[in-house]
Amino acid sequence: MSITMRDRLLVRLYPQRWRRRYEAEFTALLEEERASVSLLLDIVSGAVTAHLTSYPTAEEPPVTRRIQTVAAVAAALLVLPALVFLMSAAVRQLQPVQYEPARTADAIFGWFTGLHDEGAILWAGPALALALGLVVLWRRLTSDTELRGDVVVLGAVLVRLIRRPVLVAGAFSVLASLVVLTFYVVHAIAG
Repeated sequence: MSITMRDRLLVRLYPQRWRRRYEAEFTALLEEERASVSLLLDIVSGAVTAHLTSYPTAEEPPVTRRIQTVAAVAAALLVLPALVFLMSAAVRQLQPVQYEPARTADAIFGWFTGLHDEGAILWAGPALALALGLVVLWRRLTSDTELRGDVVVLGAVLVRLIRRPVLVAGAFSVLASLVVLTFYVVHAIAG
């Protein structure tokens, strides 16, 4: 029973945590199946799903993962009002208030400034979101060795990218151009 190169490549599509658990069964199944486009699509779909699905580690019970997920979502929701406020403040400065999207941004800005506790939106929510986010990141990084390895790899890639200023400048110009052109198109459509 030898594993073909095709089978090895298909198994490698799946994350390491999945392969540790299912590789033997999966390769046995691949040996029995006849190659087809449908089979390939099923395997790729399963690999994408496996990458997107979080698997609880032995060190952490699923309840802890759920609590961390709720805390991460809460942190995002706590910082969202401040982001909306700041974005509306920026958009209303782009053009006269009688034109869209500045009119809507001005209405949102006015609503936020009319609140009695706008300070809570601008500093308390983001401060609490920062604390929650740091706790979630710290807990996840300390309990998941695979994630720590991924962070190290990401750091190495970012260091290599930073050492290539032409690439960084090119990527920045592409992203900045997309943002500017998107604002232009939205402004042209909104009139």
